[in-house]
Amino acid sequence: MTTRNRRIAVLTASTALLLAPLASPSYADPPPSDDGLGFVHADRSADEPAPRRTARATPVDARVGTLTTRPAGLPDGTGSRRLASAKVKQDLVKDRVEATIVLDQAPGPEAHVFVEFGRQIDSTCHGEATFSSPTATPTAGFSRSGRTITMRIASDEAGYETWDCAFVVLAGTPDGTPVYDALIGELVDVLAKPVLKLGKPTLLDKAKQPIRLVRGVWTVVEVPVQNTSRADALNVKITGKGKGVKVKKVTIPKVWPEGRTSVRVKVKLTKAGKSKLKLSASTAQVKGTRTVKLKSVAAPKRAASGNYRTKNGDVRFQVKGGKIVGFRATTLQTCGGYPDFPTYNQVTLDFPKTAIGRNGIVDRVQTKELYTVSLQLRISGGKVTAGKFNYYGPNRCWAAEAFSMKR
Repeated sequence: MTTRNRRIAVLTASTALLLAPLASPSYADPPPSDDGLGFVHADRSADEPAPRRTARATPVDARVGTLTTRPAGLPDGTGSRRLASAKVKQDLVKDRVEATIVLDQAPGPEAHVFVEFGRQIDSTCHGEATFSSPTATPTAGFSRSGRTITMRIASDEAGYETWDCAFVVLAGTPDGTPVYDALIGELVDVLAKPVLKLGKPTLLDKAKQPIRLVRGVWTVVEVPVQNTSRADALNVKITGKGKGVKVKKVTIPKVWPEGRTSVRVKVKLTKAGKSKLKLSASTAQVKGTRTVKLKSVAAPKRAASGNYRTKNGDVRFQVKGGKIVGFRATTLQTCGGYPDFPTYNQVTLDFPKTAIGRNGIVDRVQTKELYTVSLQLRISGGKVTAGKFNYYGPNRCWAAEAFSMKR
């Protein structure tokens, strides 16, 4: 239950204890104290706004507090009327408040626990949101096991408020009187950390496993990398290890919050048969892994020399001395786009001379100052499959052509 129509004030400088209903939404600050925090539950419709925290570069996922300060002037509660410990959490990601409260002993006579989040002004924690329940027979959002009471409640406020303190009060009635015990403390920011996940690796755009590799040949495998958190993932290192497997390390400068990218990783099998490759994406803070099955296969037929072209003639090239030369692709280029309409025109693009691997695979990217082109294909004898050509240039221009062909 959330309440906003009462005030609880514990004056830490004396034994004075005040519990009274609010006559207005204004504050009544307690006297200065050298004994720690006091607490006041108040309506946040007060004219004077609470101070806000300075924005941080790294998002805050949660605020947590272990409440250890016991205000002076409270009765000497014992057993089920005394708080042994209290921990609280404001979860900004899941829009939720949580608490774990331990009593000195399991509840006997019914009492009530109040959990309140707020802001610290001077030496007082001014509460803003209260959640309460009987101790022996908890209400919705609360549960109990022996002398431990757990709270987990969805709260829209928890997703955006900048609370920096909290307190837990143990009282005799739902109105908060009499007060048996209380614990107060500050909340500490839990900064977001990147969370890295690796997707299914692909070979020539196919995610089929086991990935079939020709032993002894470095082969490019495309590995999707996702950062599911609200924090930047910086200097992400992609590595791999496995029996009979070699991997060349790759570094991604940055994976954006809740973003994804892919990286080209070179893999080589050094033994025949089946293997397992454990891929890792790691930063100084976190690590994500994925295990991939590999299988060695025989090398395909050597690429036959001669002229190659698609049936419509849009893509053509020659194979000479185990290399692709004179590659040309006539394709539709798209430029621009939102907020304007894109424009289209037919262009003929080329690709530089490229060696064909012993595995029959071509997988190469060429990046220049103004454009990037890539070429992928598999060739065996005089047959080409899994062909794909891409171009990205200035003015948001791009073109893509998928193809297969025979000599």
